Amino acid sequence: MKRYRELRDRYLPKHLKCVFVLESPPASGGYFYNPKGNTGEVLFRAMMRCLFNGYRPKTKLEGLQRFKDSGYLVVDAIYRPVDKLLDKEANNLIDKNFDLFLADLKNIIKNRKKVNVILIKKNICELLESKLLQQQFKVLNNSESIPFPMHYHYDNFVIRVRKLLGL
Repeated sequence: MKRYRELRDRYLPKHLKCVFVLESPPASGGYFYNPKGNTGEVLFRAMMRCLFNGYRPKTKLEGLQRFKDSGYLVVDAIYRPVDKLLDKEANNLIDKNFDLFLADLKNIIKNRKKVNVILIKKNICELLESKLLQQQFKVLNNSESIPFPMHYHYDNFVIRVRKLLGL
């Protein structure tokens, strides 16, 4: 968990505009904030496409810097890979981890009414949206789940994120 947060925290924006909440780092090891990773990683490529009109950085470090400078941040509901677990087991772990996640999010988002939050994946929306709204975070989903941008969900992810952000 510590390693993932350390990587993420290198890219905390000075002026936070939007936080994307995802499920967890992938078991494959292709973490969004690993600057040595591949620019073709699914989530990274989708973020570059939808937020920066198809921008293709030469390196992941270059893209991460632009992401940061533009005020965007990706956080995970749990910093333990759960993508290879049964859905019920993954959801239970995420639910049990909520207090740690909430403390982390409160530490990152100082002004909850000004920073947009977008929840990615149906289970994350179902598990976290009402809890975050009760804590007065500005969740943009309005009960609409945004799919993770794998395969046939890729274009849908891009369209929905752009729509929520008014891009």
